[in-house]
Amino acid sequence: MIVATRGIVLRLTPYKETSLIGRVFTRQLGVRSYLFKGVRGAKGKKRQSALHPLACIDMVVYESDKTTLCNVKEYSLMDGQDMPTPAGNALAFFASELLYRTLQTDDPMPMLFDYVEHFAQQRDSAPPQMMPLQFMLNLSFHLGIEPLNNYSTSTPLFSVVEGRFVGCDTGQELSPDMSLHLHQLLEAIASNYAPPVMSFEQRSQLLEALLLYYQTHVSGFRKLFSNEIMHDVLR
Repeated sequence: MIVATRGIVLRLTPYKETSLIGRVFTRQLGVRSYLFKGVRGAKGKKRQSALHPLACIDMVVYESDKTTLCNVKEYSLMDGQDMPTPAGNALAFFASELLYRTLQTDDPMPMLFDYVEHFAQQRDSAPPQMMPLQFMLNLSFHLGIEPLNNYSTSTPLFSVVEGRFVGCDTGQELSPDMSLHLHQLLEAIASNYAPPVMSFEQRSQLLEALLLYYQTHVSGFRKLFSNEIMHDVLR
């Protein structure tokens, strides 16, 4: 069966001498593995340039229930994609790796797809410092693990384990300052306001806290290789 779909590249692995295996998040089919034949080497250089983390591509693929690795018939970059800046490129690596680690079902998730597509296309049009944090929290909503924003004077500490703000400090909660920053960011996202102003140190600490949150609430979640480059983006 031949299917036309939009896709977002999450991960690429060399296969034999001239091909690539791509893990792709598609709008119609969910997360799938595809074989991109003949895209490596001198003859495939132009075609390979369209394949990079978080690339948004139009695809025509051969689908079969008899295999988990289907062939790509043709593909092209969607309109409106320019070469990313260094910061945009770092964000792409981070977001694609986070998606690769967390999307554990092949079921289609069109609302998440549309959000990631929008994020990929506008990552160079806004200041990048808060974008990793916003992306992680927005993704948590789609995954069903979003933090409960019940912050108050009686519940001022965010519990990473419980996923909500609590009143007692058991040693597993964020600091009062970090809890307040998380509350403010959750509030800004929910209301579509500009994100709160944070220092580099505060952004870095909150990123590490959210990675711990994912590790706690996503089964099998492993350390991200792209995490270190995010510190340059957060500056």
